[in-house]
Amino acid sequence: MPEWLLALGVAIVAASGGVLASRYGRVAALEKRVARLDALNRKLWVYLRAQIDHSYRSGVQPLPLPDDLFGDDES
Repeated sequence: MPEWLLALGVAIVAASGGVLASRYGRVAALEKRVARLDALNRKLWVYLRAQIDHSYRSGVQPLPLPDDLFGDDES
């Protein structure tokens, strides 16, 4: 087997490994972002549900925004 063929095979394996590692890193970052947005969506739903219930009961004042609505890890 020629040496250049072996070198080419190693280069292809290394390049595909780099591409897969890059893809996996991006997918992991996207999954983390989606989880954060999903948690925010649940908090907003609960808050708005409380707003609707409160407005039907009293009709006077809106509820204040909760302190931990957006969390500390906004980046």
